[in-house]
Amino acid sequence: MSGLSQRLEATGPIIEKILSLSGTVGLSYGVLHKGKILHTRNFGFRDHNKKLPVDEQTIFPLCSLTKAMVAAGIGILVDDGKLSWDTKVKDAVPGFHTQSSELHQSATILDFLSMRTGMQQYSTWLQSQNNIIFPPDDSLKIINSFKQVQPLRLGFQYDNWAYEIASQVFPTYVGTNWGSFLSSNIFKPLDLKRTGTKADALDSGNVARAYMALDDATPLTIRDVQLSDQTLLGGAGGARSCVADLLDYYAAFLNAREDQISSGKTWSADSPFKQVVPITSAHSEIAISRFKNQAYCMGWVEGQLPGPLGIISNNFERLGTNAPEIGKNGPSMITLNHAGSMVGAMTGVILFPESKSAIIVLTNTLGLTDTADTVSQLLTETLFDLPKKHDFVELTQEVVNVELKSLSDVADKLEQERTPGTSPRDLQDYVGTYWNELDTMKIEIFLVDEKLTMRFQDLEAETFPLEHYENDTFSWWFSRNECARYGRFTNYGYEYFRIGFVGRAGLIDRLTWKTVSQLPEAEVFLRVGG
Repeated sequence: MSGLSQRLEATGPIIEKILSLSGTVGLSYGVLHKGKILHTRNFGFRDHNKKLPVDEQTIFPLCSLTKAMVAAGIGILVDDGKLSWDTKVKDAVPGFHTQSSELHQSATILDFLSMRTGMQQYSTWLQSQNNIIFPPDDSLKIINSFKQVQPLRLGFQYDNWAYEIASQVFPTYVGTNWGSFLSSNIFKPLDLKRTGTKADALDSGNVARAYMALDDATPLTIRDVQLSDQTLLGGAGGARSCVADLLDYYAAFLNAREDQISSGKTWSADSPFKQVVPITSAHSEIAISRFKNQAYCMGWVEGQLPGPLGIISNNFERLGTNAPEIGKNGPSMITLNHAGSMVGAMTGVILFPESKSAIIVLTNTLGLTDTADTVSQLLTETLFDLPKKHDFVELTQEVVNVELKSLSDVADKLEQERTPGTSPRDLQDYVGTYWNELDTMKIEIFLVDEKLTMRFQDLEAETFPLEHYENDTFSWWFSRNECARYGRFTNYGYEYFRIGFVGRAGLIDRLTWKTVSQLPEAEVFLRVGG
């Protein structure tokens, strides 16, 4: 074992402590250096109940690491002359016609891939136990209803829906979906036998199950991630792979980038990757008060050390500008990185193009921290022996403390905003069926043991008790442990938990729910029937 490999191996006890604090069940990592596989290591279980261990062949959901793969696929289409980065989306995706005339008339493929459209976000698509509550056929209906919350090309704004649009480019130009195209044009040429985009098409004998951590870090089994090339938003997070395959994938990607920079060409011999230079170039500045030199490329965040890593990770969401500065007093290094998260999986990759190095971390738990992000930063400091070392166990505990307060802080805010001393109508007055104005989402309100109850899309798993909040408004807030048992993300604002009822002429005829924090108005659901 080389000295570098020994240094990485010595991080094992620290990683085990991070896993314990965060409640992460299983983790697999791999390290490339100078274009060669340097080190792999695995921790914990792919199946906690059966005590089946993780190894480098264990398949995990890649979550948002999928985005760079979709961008690579579009790079092939661009290089083949089927479209350009500046092709208007309205010409590439039939049926794209947003409310914003600026987006409809001017937005390009590059604008969406670099997340600079200014289009609103909409997270309602994912609910409990990884339920994707909208069918793929509703995609453009939903997107076309979106509003623009900042001008086109003003700056970066994270947006999963941008990659839903990107994935719809493939049927237009090659007559197949994004997953099939990636499989034929990238995965198979690289001989990646354990990488794909189907939820159930890979070897089921060595696949990580999904978990969520309770407040005491006890793991709770939840439904596996459902994103795939057959679902809505699959292009934003539906690929699956293992560390062994990803080491080969990123090695080939780094080789192609180096070759295309030196040759000035947009392709490389014996490589499926094309247009790598524009894909990994900065297109959308990410403004962070404390840190500079951060930008979004296409499925990649470009950064520079000394500086932060994981600025789109769950950890950074919790720590903000208190996040560690990696590499302080060390050499300058360009980084390309991305984080991924779903309920039941957290992932991260960091590329260091100048040394043809890569760090890949895959996990199978939505824990109390983003363990993939923390471990990737620990491995970065270790691999390059950076002069300023951080106590990542202490940082993990700091994030855990913030996470454990997240939903209780929401409860406090709800109470602060509540008007006390009000009463509801007769609960029967609220009972009924409500549809949003797009007719894509149904909310049923009914009574269970004389308590008002809410259900989404007729799904048993999406059933929640309502508590009176004020006047004709009810709350469906739940504790973080309850959130884990539902199998949901925990990063909700207080307004998300308020369900309002509105009446005319004394009769309730609509329901309001603030599904989009960026918009001043709530989403309206109209009552149908009696």
